[in-house]
Amino acid sequence: MFTEEIEELKERLKIKKNELKRIERRFIQLKNKIETVEIKIEKLKELTDIENLNIEKSDKKIKKCKAIEIVNREKNKKLKSRDVIFSNKNKTTGEWWLEPTPKKFEKTLNLLLNDRKVNKLYLFEIPKEKYSSPNEIFKYRKDKGLYSIKIDGNDINEFRDELGIGMCFREYLKDIIDY
Repeated sequence: MFTEEIEELKERLKIKKNELKRIERRFIQLKNKIETVEIKIEKLKELTDIENLNIEKSDKKIKKCKAIEIVNREKNKKLKSRDVIFSNKNKTTGEWWLEPTPKKFEKTLNLLLNDRKVNKLYLFEIPKEKYSSPNEIFKYRKDKGLYSIKIDGNDINEFRDELGIGMCFREYLKDIIDY
């Protein structure tokens, strides 16, 4: 009689051990998935956290799309790449070079200048009425079919074009964004 009960208990124990092994395997699978999700969350946080962007300490150029993203987020703007002329400050000469197409002058001109040394973006909004004849204000390059604008980065009081008639952009400065 005891022998049958012992055998039955052994069988139950074997079943419970198998269930426990299955649960342990499932637990390990879930734990691994959680760790993977946690890693992905950390990566996403790094990518979306302006405070910890790699550009902050790297003294590297940033791309136009990244600069626009920062401005849109920090200043609640809705700028689009097609509406912005962007330039990183030249590390050697300290100048911003811009080459807008004539079409850019058909509406408000948005200039976005990045100064990577001090981690600042300068956003200018110039109404199209201010340059109804861009040929008279800016240097036009026939070889490229573009206008050339060169702004001395050491003169952040005026933001003056050094190639055309010397247009000063200061009055059109809308925002300075620290990143």
